Parts: sequence; structure tokens; C-alpha cells
Amino acid sequence: MRNTPTPRPSTTPNADSTRLFSQISLSENDLGCWEFTGYLDPKGYGRFHCHGKCHGAHRVAYVLAYGDIPDGMAVDHACNNRACIRFEHLEAVTTAENNRRAAQRRTHCKNGHEWNESNTYWHKEGKRNCRRCNAEAVR
Repeated sequence: MRNTPTPRPSTTPNADSTRLFSQISLSENDLGCWEFTGYLDPKGYGRFHCHGKCHGAHRVAYVLAYGDIPDGMAVDHACNNRACIRFEHLEAVTTAENNRRAAQRRTHCKNGHEWNESNTYWHKEGKRNCRRCNAEAVR
């Protein structure tokens, strides 16, 4: 299904790995997510401080498991849980693919209106707008 590399074995104890994975709780969802219990940003992504910088916790988990994130790639949560840092749920994909998957997962606009054929206007560039929100905005 996914083209995720095999996790690389750890040959030495890693303080960052120990700190990162000590800050998880097992999710009660059916996917078995490892939810980051440290700081979550306003969008729900875990933030983790290491090497003098603050990084996305999911990105750190990916690097610890698989190695560097390839240039031009984003780390997608296959489980659709932004707080999840379980490396089996993380996949390096292009930014375009990450955006496509994110849009596909959204079933409602930001105001709660369902994305469906009659309520969705598609722009040439692939962006979509909610017809109901647009109608309310022009009143």
C-alpha cells in the first residue's frame, strides 16, 4: 500500500529518541497511534526541541526511524492524526501529494458545510470553495 522505508536499527542509545518517545500516550483509536503529549501547536502538531531548534515531532520521529527526509518531501500522517508520532504511520511524500491527501480527508469546509457536488465550486487551479459560505459572504 505505502512505500515507506524499513526502519533503520538503532546502534547506539539516542537521547533525542528517548526524550521524544517518552512523551507519548497510546491512542484509543483503532489505528494504535502514539500521540505526542508534549507541546502541541495551534494546528495540533507536536513540537519537539532538539539540536537547538524546535521541530515537528512527527518529522523527528521519521528521521529517527528512517533517516533524513528526502529533499522536496513532506511527512504525511497516514492515520490523519496530527499528534501521532508512530513511525509506521508516517510517510515521506511530495508536498503536492500531502496537500491532495489532506484535501481528500476533509469532508466539510471550515464553517461545517459538507463538501459535496452541489455545494462545491472547483477553481481551475484545483482549489475548492464552499458555495454556501460564498452565498452568505455576498449577502
